[in-house]
Amino acid sequence: LNNTPNPHQSKSPLHNMGSTISSSMGDAMERNQKSMSKLQEKNMKKGQERMRRVMMAQQMALARDRFQWMSGVYSVILTGVTARCIHSRTSPPPQAIVPLIVAGTVIAWHWDMAYGTKMNRINTEMAKITQDTRYWFVPIDAPFLEENEEERA
Repeated sequence: LNNTPNPHQSKSPLHNMGSTISSSMGDAMERNQKSMSKLQEKNMKKGQERMRRVMMAQQMALARDRFQWMSGVYSVILTGVTARCIHSRTSPPPQAIVPLIVAGTVIAWHWDMAYGTKMNRINTEMAKITQDTRYWFVPIDAPFLEENEEERA
């Protein structure tokens, strides 16, 4: 718009040198900010993965405790029904058989979760689901999944 030269602007080589230094410093600062941002994101993901593992360990401990309590109660009830049948020399009543079978199935499921291979099967199925995009309404970020796989290896 105004092409008249500004008398206060210097065209000396020192002025150009200062702008070169400041632009290179600006570039360096921008690179540092990007690398710091990447490092913060990586550390955040590591922290989230650590929290996920701690929560999984807590859930496993809870499943084991639940199994121990349920199997203890089931053992007491089964012992009582068996003692009653031996004492009265009769078969167990049908009202006792069905709950014992159902409770036995539930306890077997909890044992598999707490001490068996159920968690391995769940993790295998989770990996299949996360890799197949047709299961997702919102896709999972592929680089995030690859980073987690690299960290687990």
